[in-house]
Amino acid sequence: MKEINELELIDKAKSGDQKALSDLVSKYEKTVFSFAFKVCRNKDKAENTMQETFMSVIKYLHQFDGNSKFST
Repeated sequence: MKEINELELIDKAKSGDQKALSDLVSKYEKTVFSFAFKVCRNKDKAENTMQETFMSVIKYLHQFDGNSKFST
């Protein structure tokens, strides 16, 4: 099975593909949680920050134009 590249995944997620969105979240959830935990040093706060981060990603995904790395 061919692995889908990140930009294809983003395009699919922007079109409403829930599986693609889930795959994006799965790809970055450890990184986002680790960063949040380093900042707040509290598991619950880090989890809340991670959730808020991904809610913002979902809200503003339509604005992502691919001119920068998605991870930024």
